[in-house]
Amino acid sequence: MHGHAPSSRHRAPADMPRHCPRADPQSELPSGAPGAGERAGVSPRIVRLSKEVLVPLLSLAHMCVLELTPPDMVSCAADTGFSGINLRLSPARDTDPVYPVIGNTPMRRETLQRLDDTGVKVLDVEVLWLRPDTRPGMYTGVFETAARLGCRQVVAAGLDPDLARATDTYASLCAEAQPFGLNINLEFMVISEVKTLAHATQVVKAAAQPNSGILVDALHIHRCGSPLESIAGIDPALLRYMQLCDALPEIPATLEDLRFEARHNRLPPGEGGLPLRALMAALPQLIDISVETPLGGKRGNLPAAQRAEILFEASRRFLDRL
Repeated sequence: MHGHAPSSRHRAPADMPRHCPRADPQSELPSGAPGAGERAGVSPRIVRLSKEVLVPLLSLAHMCVLELTPPDMVSCAADTGFSGINLRLSPARDTDPVYPVIGNTPMRRETLQRLDDTGVKVLDVEVLWLRPDTRPGMYTGVFETAARLGCRQVVAAGLDPDLARATDTYASLCAEAQPFGLNINLEFMVISEVKTLAHATQVVKAAAQPNSGILVDALHIHRCGSPLESIAGIDPALLRYMQLCDALPEIPATLEDLRFEARHNRLPPGEGGLPLRALMAALPQLIDISVETPLGGKRGNLPAAQRAEILFEASRRFLDRL
């Protein structure tokens, strides 16, 4: 299934020079061609693996450092070594901070400036909720801001127990996002109503939208019991990126404990008992990676910059060993 040596799959993102921009997707210069990588701060080895394939991003998820504003999130990622970020433009819970970046606000302009200054890319934004009362137009501001930030991926999650209605809602959101150049990636979680990979596949297939996708989170695919072998049955075009973390091998006993683990108590890649090597082998090569690892315990109380540094170094070590 994979033609390259295992160590070549994900090494590039962790080895990227700090503050080094990712290749411009519009560039047609193959690696090694005259002029490739001659822009300031761009290493030729990360411009393009071939005319069609870009080296993936290693992205820091906002959940890991949710106290940071979007501009500070960009700076934190750049200073730590990440080449991309996830931004939470729509709160996941009522207690989440809401940052004024929807519309042409000063904070959005500052975020754009720091993205330009550092070369960090916005891999994805979140989160669209598939609720019984989700209606067209509710997330138009999120779509507009995501597109303005240069983002292509958006996370959706299911909170509607009526899967047929959730499918209609998902299809509607995909259709609304398409003019903005956005893909809507449905994340399955045992703590949601789209609980398994099979459920997500059912919704995405029934929605039949060209910009649909499925988001695999290393924690959730293990906790929901979906076999890794089932990934082989998914169209690789639907798997645009994944979320990386580790966790204790024991599954929490209650739904509330599962929620707490997912939101507050994950482990850096390589420090737990999840079958991460097997997961990475099952996913497409050169897939973008979002490190979504909210730390618990004493490390969860460290300053955001230190937590990000821990996650970058752990991710680098893990990916270098693949």
